[in-house]
Amino acid sequence: MAVGFAAQTAAALDATWTAQIRGAIVLAAENIYSEGPGTQGHLARATLAAAVARNPDGFVAAFAAALAAQGIDKTSTDAQVSNGVASVWNLQAGA
Repeated sequence: MAVGFAAQTAAALDATWTAQIRGAIVLAAENIYSEGPGTQGHLARATLAAAVARNPDGFVAAFAAALAAQGIDKTSTDAQVSNGVASVWNLQAGA
């Protein structure tokens, strides 16, 4: 786990970890885009999902920073990264 802001920033730049995040945000985008319109914040969530689907690399750094701030880093499992992405999706979407 990255401790301190400098370590979190370094963790967010790790190529293997950012590839793991890219996979997690693309999967989340696919799931969120198809969720029901009654889901709270759906429009903002789906708008972010569409943008992530078109350009996932443009969003990796933002999600990496948010996950690193939670202590999720390259030592985390895919499930932990996916759960972390889910936990910050609304914040990233402004929902």
